[in-house]
Amino acid sequence: MTKHPGTADLADQLRLLDQAIRGLSQHIATLESGSLTLETWQNAAAALGTRMAAMDEAANAINSHFGLTSAQSRILRYLKDHVGEVVTNDQLCGVSGVRDTTRRLRELREIHGWMISSNVHRDDLSPGQYVLESLEPRMIRSSSRYA
Repeated sequence: MTKHPGTADLADQLRLLDQAIRGLSQHIATLESGSLTLETWQNAAAALGTRMAAMDEAANAINSHFGLTSAQSRILRYLKDHVGEVVTNDQLCGVSGVRDTTRRLRELREIHGWMISSNVHRDDLSPGQYVLESLEPRMIRSSSRYA
């Protein structure tokens, strides 16, 4: 069984998350557009990537505290909390901790039977917008692919 962080660990993770976000902001503030070169930008981007990884690590630890250990479980929980509402890919990226949510949404739809609409299913949705239509998944018929 996975050990979830206690309250003290949660406070530590929140502090680490705050430090990573502040570090991102401070790092960007040091860049000057007038003297920015490709080399300077690539070095800055690499440093931003390191800080973003620290931010993701802290956010994942906080998610684990609440028992949400996979991107799929985090996406489903968020969609259930917002059933019938339009949610964006950017929101799902933030919730899930992954940059590309398409695969996880497809798994939730095709394997687990959740009715998640997108612009492919509904004309009123733009690309990158999704709606969980029901709190009850539909039954998935067994196919040779998953049987």
